[in-house]
Amino acid sequence: LEDNSPDNEGEAITYSLSPASVDFVNISIDPETGKIEISAVADGNGSQTFVVKADDGQAAFNEATQEFTLTVT
Repeated sequence: LEDNSPDNEGEAITYSLSPASVDFVNISIDPETGKIEISAVADGNGSQTFVVKADDGQAAFNEATQEFTLTVT
């Protein structure tokens, strides 16, 4: 997720992941960097669409989102 607006340069961005967890895999996001870590769960399988949100805390134009789908078989 990238915000190329010139008035946003240098602002702190907080990242979040929704849903925050699922049963078939361990998944987490670093709220400061947006790095997503995924690790296997024994005998886990399933599919889920996640939404990553970046928020710069400003009153206007403060959020950007991106979806991805994770499938484990």
